[in-house]
Amino acid sequence: MIGTFFASTVNKVFAIVIGILLIALGIALWSNAAKDRENDRLRNTLAVSEAQHSVTAASLGALTRQMEDLVTAGQLRESLLEEAMERAESEASELQGEADALRAEGVIDQCRSPAGVLKSRGL
Repeated sequence: MIGTFFASTVNKVFAIVIGILLIALGIALWSNAAKDRENDRLRNTLAVSEAQHSVTAASLGALTRQMEDLVTAGQLRESLLEEAMERAESEASELQGEADALRAEGVIDQCRSPAGVLKSRGL
């Protein structure tokens, strides 16, 4: 009878331990599945973030190239403007010299095409 009592008690304890282990295994599997879902969500978030970063980097590269082109075009326009200003200044001084020469000849200011102007221009 005592042997039977201990045998049934050992069986009950063994069954309880197995039950507890099965419950612990279920909780561990459920926890791992939740962690896997969280890892997938974080992985997707990271992929989206990396894609956004790539798009931003590409846009920044395009804007940088566009700004470099604009700076180069601005520098070209600046040099062309400087050349045009120099030509205009030299032409203005040349025309001023011609006007002074015509005044010295006694040509009046209202004359539209004095002979000196036509001659100096080769006309």
